[in-house]
Amino acid sequence: MKLVNGWPHFEKNDFGYDGRHLTFATPAVYQALKRVYSDVDVDYELRQLEIWLTSHPPKRDWKRFVCNNLLRAKKRQSVPNTRTIEQPGVDRDGPARQEPRSIGDLLADFTRRGVAAQNAVDRITGRAQ
Repeated sequence: MKLVNGWPHFEKNDFGYDGRHLTFATPAVYQALKRVYSDVDVDYELRQLEIWLTSHPPKRDWKRFVCNNLLRAKKRQSVPNTRTIEQPGVDRDGPARQEPRSIGDLLADFTRRGVAAQNAVDRITGRAQ
């Protein structure tokens, strides 16, 4: 790792994987990751990557793998939760609720849909009357 304009520039050989844990060439690489991704829980994300790696094939470019995943975690944290925005006709729990329908209405609706679906199948297969 070297500094470019005060920011760390990671090299490919700064990162590795020993079969169980992600490894860093020096403790300075780990500290630089924590500084660059200060708004991400780096320890948690690295543990998640190690868990993921136990069931997936090894990577070739560890630098890219680690940095891309940390960047993805950073983006996940910065995306606003759009479900909290008040929208007309929508309550906080989901779409506006409809009044319950009677069993007879439901059966009639299913029958209409079933007949329409059967008519479409008959037209496609050439069995239309």
